[in-house]
Amino acid sequence: MKHIQQIISIISILLVFAWPTTGQDYKLENLDRGLVAVTTPDAGIYIGWRLLATDSENVKFNIYRGSTKINDEPLATSTNFIDPDGTVNDTYSVAPVIDGLEQQASETVAPWRQNYKTIPLQRPQGGRTPDGVNYTYSPNDA
Repeated sequence: MKHIQQIISIISILLVFAWPTTGQDYKLENLDRGLVAVTTPDAGIYIGWRLLATDSENVKFNIYRGSTKINDEPLATSTNFIDPDGTVNDTYSVAPVIDGLEQQASETVAPWRQNYKTIPLQRPQGGRTPDGVNYTYSPNDA
């Protein structure tokens, strides 16, 4: 029995020193909220944003259309929201709320006019391999 207790103690000590415990143990990207607002066919404007690894566990969010807060209570269980009264002419921002104190708001965004984002591609020019085979690049190449 004494040997089992010693083994458990040794394993516990090893886990304390080997197991990562905080976000500081990892290299994190420097991301913003990634706020997007998208026009929906029948529901108004969809608003979505990132929950960051560095956010407090009790973070909540307020949503602003222009300078007007449009949610009754800070959102605690979601990182998206539908604004049924929103239009493509509005702008949106999101502000985290921690322990009842509103933090700095995100960048302001305007809604996309369609429900997708077009990303222009710069395809490299094709060529010929050393053994004489022609090749081209397409968006699926990875």
